[in-house]
Amino acid sequence: MYSNFPDVLHRISHSYKLNKLRNKLYDTQQRLLAAFLRFRLNPTIRPLPDTPRVTLYTTCMGREEQINHTFVKNIEDNSDYPNLEWVLINYNSPGGLEAWAKEKLIEYIKEDKVSYFRIINRHDFHMAHAKNVGARLCRGDIVCNVDADHFTGKHFVRFLVDTFRTNNKLIVHGHPAVTGKSSGGRIAHHKDVLSLLGGYDETMLGWGFEDADFVNRANALGFPSEIVQEASYMVSLSHSDSERVAHCKGSQDVWHSHEINKQLAQRNYRRGRFVANKGEHWGSATFYRNFSNELEEV
Repeated sequence: MYSNFPDVLHRISHSYKLNKLRNKLYDTQQRLLAAFLRFRLNPTIRPLPDTPRVTLYTTCMGREEQINHTFVKNIEDNSDYPNLEWVLINYNSPGGLEAWAKEKLIEYIKEDKVSYFRIINRHDFHMAHAKNVGARLCRGDIVCNVDADHFTGKHFVRFLVDTFRTNNKLIVHGHPAVTGKSSGGRIAHHKDVLSLLGGYDETMLGWGFEDADFVNRANALGFPSEIVQEASYMVSLSHSDSERVAHCKGSQDVWHSHEINKQLAQRNYRRGRFVANKGEHWGSATFYRNFSNELEEV
């Protein structure tokens, strides 16, 4: 009954060694591809001014209840930094976001502290596209996505500026293993990095991994990570997964969607595709700015 047991063990061991070798070869291939791209692209970015302008942007579709708790609080918690802009992207949100913004943000808009954009002709929430639109509309030297359910904590912006002064090529971001599972989307970078990476990958639909993919591609092209260690900068409101995907196109299962996008990213890495959306007019949108009646495009 067990006469072939040693042979089975041998085959298992052989298979394990082959898989280990494949993984090593894959890792080596990725390092070589990334090194080649860094050499070919030679990415350079503008130096930061002494007091860089920082823009924090939030995209929203159907999350006005969360915005009501977080957005103004975040403005107040970072009011000590003098060169700061906040951007709120109303991604054609149903409900009362427009009325809320008119009531709560109008004075900040008059003071040029907040820019409000209402995107039209969008019927589903496309995470990567929304982030690309938001980042492109930012005027800052440093730009940072802040999810609708996130609190920045006090003096987060000063922390960002101090960090980028050490190296303006950094990608400063949260990490689920350090600051909780919902912190991966908090990504700050020099605005020039956005165009060098081709933005967030708009072939990714549903929820998840577009943020990790952005960081992975940035790292591969020579922009190192700095993971935020301070948990008080990454506090978020608790809510269900169904809220995360309520308006998303694609799979309504959070982790299934995440896995599909992860597999897509890995295929791109294997093919040496570290710049997204090539040949596409990514981050394009038609919008109204600050409650005006004039349509604009980006």
